[in-house]
Parts: sequence; C-alpha cells; structure tokens
Amino acid sequence: MEMYELLLERVVVLTNEYLKLKQELKELKDLTENQKHNDSNGRIIHMKIKKKK
Repeated sequence: MEMYELLLERVVVLTNEYLKLKQELKELKDLTENQKHNDSNGRIIHMKIKKKK
C-alpha cells in the first residue's frame, strides 16, 4: 500500500508540474503573438522589387 501511495503522490506532483508548464507556455505564446502584432503597428510596408535586365 505504501508503494501505491508513493506512486500516486508522484503522479499528482508530475501532473501539477505539467499543468504549470502548460500555463507558462500559453502565456509565452500569447506574449509572442502580441509582440508580433505590435512590431508592425498595423502598417503595410511597401517594398521595391528590382528586375534584372
């Protein structure tokens, strides 16, 4: 029974760590998305394409 309790405790600890990492990853993705949208400031940047003769 003691072995079962140890395994169960370990599963709970690992699950909590997984959920914490998942939340941190979500926050980092949101932060990255916000930075991508803020970098362009909604402007269209026109580029000149030079043709080779």
